[in-house]
Amino acid sequence: MKNLTLRQRIFGSTIAIGVLILIAFYFLLWKPTSNKIAIEGGALTQAQQQLTTLDGQISSLKSFQEQLPAAQAEANRLSSAVPTTPDLPSFILALNTISQKSGITFLSISPSQAIAVSSTSSSGSTTNTVATATGSNLYQVQVSLQVDGGYFQVLDFINRLDHLPRLVVVNAVNLTASNGSSSSQSSTLATVAANSGTQLSASLKLTIFSQAAPVGEPGAPSTNPAGAAVKLAPPSSPVSTTAAG
Repeated sequence: MKNLTLRQRIFGSTIAIGVLILIAFYFLLWKPTSNKIAIEGGALTQAQQQLTTLDGQISSLKSFQEQLPAAQAEANRLSSAVPTTPDLPSFILALNTISQKSGITFLSISPSQAIAVSSTSSSGSTTNTVATATGSNLYQVQVSLQVDGGYFQVLDFINRLDHLPRLVVVNAVNLTASNGSSSSQSSTLATVAANSGTQLSASLKLTIFSQAAPVGEPGAPSTNPAGAAVKLAPPSSPVSTTAAG
């Protein structure tokens, strides 16, 4: 009986030691390792998510890189259409070039001072204010042109205005016959001129735009008295240029 009790004690002690070893194994090795695996698993998941995000960004950057030449070309086109300054000398040279190609006689050009394009008023009408009085980043210059030529030459000149790199708005066209006769209907006079070959004198009202109008730039606000002439670089053939106040 005593031997059996001793065996039971040894068995019980063995079980107790085994339990202690299991407890020690769990707390000293298994649990820290499990926590470390869980932490590293979370980090791996986060890294995979970041990798997916980076892959998306790389794809977007590749797409942007492919679109960059077209976007740059569009930016250059818009910059040409609405340049930083009025740059009237270059505009006059462009007009002189297309007048020669159209076969018309380019008689005169009269640009106004640049004015800022203001926001639409509450009444719905757009008003213009002197550029120095507003903070506008869009300016316009009104330009009056006088040209002579046949009906088809004048029409070709107007069409070429639409194809200039510079944005040009044709506000009005007034036609008179070079012999002095006129018609209350410009369309009637144009029809007669087209059929008879009559030379026409055309007065055009144009608008061009710029992003700014620095003081001293032709067509820009300045401290000069109203109506003072602004000297412009001459085109390839003599053209009369005056600045209206």
